[in-house]
Amino acid sequence: ETNPLRTQTLNISQREAGLYQKGSAEPGMQGDSKFSSQGTGPPYQDLSTKSRIALNRALLVAKGRTVNIYTDSKYAFATLHAHGAIYKERGLLTAGGKEIKEEILQLLEAVWAPDKVAVIHCKGHQTRGGIEAKGNRKADREARQAAMSNSSTKKKTPTLLLLLEPSLPETPSYSPNEKAWFEQESGSYIQGGRWKFSDGRLAIPEAIAPQFMKQFHQGTHMGKTALETLVGWHFYVPCLTAITRAVCEQCLTCAQNNPWQVPTQPPGIQETGATPCENLLVDFTELPRARGYQYMLVFVCTFSGWVEAFPTRIEKAQEVTRLLLKDIIPRFGLPLTLGSDNGPAFMAEVVQQLSQLLKIKWKLHIVYHPQSSGKVQWMNQTLKHLLKFCQEPHLRWDQVLPMAFLQVRCTLTKLTGLSPCEIVFGRPPPIINQVKGDLWELGELTLKRQMQALGLAMQKIHGWVREKLPISLTDPVHPFTPGDLVWVKKWNPTTLGPIWDGPTL
Repeated sequence: ETNPLRTQTLNISQREAGLYQKGSAEPGMQGDSKFSSQGTGPPYQDLSTKSRIALNRALLVAKGRTVNIYTDSKYAFATLHAHGAIYKERGLLTAGGKEIKEEILQLLEAVWAPDKVAVIHCKGHQTRGGIEAKGNRKADREARQAAMSNSSTKKKTPTLLLLLEPSLPETPSYSPNEKAWFEQESGSYIQGGRWKFSDGRLAIPEAIAPQFMKQFHQGTHMGKTALETLVGWHFYVPCLTAITRAVCEQCLTCAQNNPWQVPTQPPGIQETGATPCENLLVDFTELPRARGYQYMLVFVCTFSGWVEAFPTRIEKAQEVTRLLLKDIIPRFGLPLTLGSDNGPAFMAEVVQQLSQLLKIKWKLHIVYHPQSSGKVQWMNQTLKHLLKFCQEPHLRWDQVLPMAFLQVRCTLTKLTGLSPCEIVFGRPPPIINQVKGDLWELGELTLKRQMQALGLAMQKIHGWVREKLPISLTDPVHPFTPGDLVWVKKWNPTTLGPIWDGPTL
């Protein structure tokens, strides 16, 4: 019922506590009879949960009687009158398909305890007269008294015991070598059979140092650096760094919950060609529309850094195949490998069939991993930055593209100290006027000897570049061997649960 019963034998006013002090809040109940109930709820319970618990208590107290229960909680009122029927129709499931909480089940069962019951919603904090206002004010006082009381909360609140100073023997036994060393240290003295230093630090015997550090670590579970710093302020422990490292590494609790602490292995190196234009990276980049051109197809040599770019009107596979057959292959020959992202222009059937026909190994990079195409992505940004040349002469970007090529091809790279032009042609870029003179004045070199010297220079340059390029990893990237005990990371760890399983073989 939602209306008060006239033949009632008991009136109960219930409300959840709205006062919080030191994390405690209590549901209180008060009626027109000589009845009062207070209970302490855990600090983490919200007001809706407390109101539901208080209503449940009121129903159980009125077992076998006729009762009117007044509550100012719309949540508890709606749970009993509206949501309870919906939960039963759905098979005790919420709107999200989850099982309802145990407290709600208890409330739906407790409503059958009284002989007759009416749960009425009323306004809270009333000042006018009437049975509702009178009972509500009494419930407020009971809730306030329960919230201000800390006796029960102190008994039930869990406490983390922090062990700051492990137990030590009353008279530590120092070895003769330790005593001799302490006597030589200036400012050291004996107090109660224990050696202390001038800064107040207590000397821990080497024999009990591992057990001492183990007890200290079990009380805090600090990391190696923090634990070593904290202990070093108050105690002198022989071999403190080594003992701290061993204790922290042997702690099972830390091993199960700490993140990966081992330094990461060096990342893998992308494959590069052994000669110019042997391995190429290709990518499309978008630019402002100019004379119908909106895209630019960029090719980058992974060995030399040589760049070729072509304005295009569309971003499709036909442009890739056309420029490969018309420009790249006739000028530089067949590349061994081509790398690109997973764009539709590169995954098209015509492009893949062309690569298979020409025996070119086309490598598609990892999805959502732009670092795989890092060289061509950096080149895209470099070319876009250099196309600022079009601002001064008021030209279109496709007209100043050759000037951008000149700067990129003649710029020295940090890795090798050579420019792409030097690596490809074996001589410095012709951007500085050469010294005039005939062959006799320049060294009496014939054309044949000059070509031979050029070949030797090319071999030296290519060898220099190959030595500077990072070598791909061939050794294992982990130190484990079959039979080792390892910790296995959980890919779906629970909240506040361990993140490592093991140790297992």
